[in-house]
Amino acid sequence: MAKSRTIKTILCTAAIIGMSFAASCDRVHFSYKTELPHQSAPGYAAQYSADDKSPAGFQNKRIINISCDEKRYHCGLLDASERILYDSFLNAFLDFEESVNVHGFENDRIYYVRSCVLRDFPEIWYIGNGSITEYHKNGSVIDKEYVIEYLYGIEDIRNMQKEIEANVDRILESVDPEAADYEKLVFVYETIIKNTSYDQTVYEIVESDGDDSAVTDSASVYGVFVKGKAICEGYSKAAQYLLGRLGIECGFASGTAKKDGVAHAWNFVTLDGEPYFLDLTWGDPVCPDFPGSAVLYDYFCITTEQLLNTHVPDPAYPLPNCTAKRYEYFAYNELLLKEYSLQAVFDILKKAFALNKESACVKFADDKELYKAIKDLIENEAIFSLLQRIKEEGIKIDTGSYFYTLDDCNRILTIYPKFF
Repeated sequence: MAKSRTIKTILCTAAIIGMSFAASCDRVHFSYKTELPHQSAPGYAAQYSADDKSPAGFQNKRIINISCDEKRYHCGLLDASERILYDSFLNAFLDFEESVNVHGFENDRIYYVRSCVLRDFPEIWYIGNGSITEYHKNGSVIDKEYVIEYLYGIEDIRNMQKEIEANVDRILESVDPEAADYEKLVFVYETIIKNTSYDQTVYEIVESDGDDSAVTDSASVYGVFVKGKAICEGYSKAAQYLLGRLGIECGFASGTAKKDGVAHAWNFVTLDGEPYFLDLTWGDPVCPDFPGSAVLYDYFCITTEQLLNTHVPDPAYPLPNCTAKRYEYFAYNELLLKEYSLQAVFDILKKAFALNKESACVKFADDKELYKAIKDLIENEAIFSLLQRIKEEGIKIDTGSYFYTLDDCNRILTIYPKFF
């Protein structure tokens, strides 16, 4: 049988098979007036009074408020007066109140603070844009309120929250509470990617019938944990939510893809006191040729320097400067080769395929070593001899065909064999 290979190239633009990962986030708007929000706060033992009823119909009103916590990243970007407004928004959203008094604040700052709350709390996914009402007397503004828009009815939100929580609880049952934070992070990253499909049709649905709920769901934790479909914001919010439940600090980041300016979202996470960037959407290959559970690690725990090669952060929300490299996926897992050798690649592939992983990835220290590997493994077809050696050691893989991805921006080569 003739040997065959399928070439899949990921350029610096993060494009794969003619489709840009960034394009998978097409038309998601992250300006503070249009950002889509997200669901309810676990981990807070709020107390309720059964006698209280909010105007919006929430029958149990909390008697303990949640305050702005600097561990919530975007809260820390605000000044003292804005943090008070942050608290008002947060508790109003959780209590399903009708409005928030915003007198004394400019409209752009009102929406900015509101956005900071939603960026810090992926649990609050059910809030729409809302509106601002001013009250005038003798030509002067005497009061101002932000009228909250709920994307669904209160009872619907409660039921949807129950669906989310039930599925999240099932996911977290698989986590060893004694596992290191890094292992928990890998679990969350892989679990979301393997169980979520990128929702490429969401905008076609909106354009055809005006169903805004399609975007709402796909941009939220509900899309990931209940529907199994999401866009980049949904992936990022789901990671933030699960990691928060596991006690790992994780923030939401947004901006654009560097190549074409398409809006995009990703995360930053703290391990051992050091921040790293994480992009789940670009870790999920959007291509029918890939195995259903294929995962890419090109943007797993990367530095600011690496991020800026392909991402442009929104300057309205300053991000942490990530310089640590300890937990960068390839370095931590000894998949970074300073020098190319056939034996070194064999060892990496064998280890991965012995664990029944659907792919094996190698990162090279510089372009010279990367292209030495490409010439030998791909052009000279040395990869077939490696696959044969692996098969001879009892690992059941197809030695006659494979496909690969090449991320030449990050110097990463990933091999996908076929398993029997």
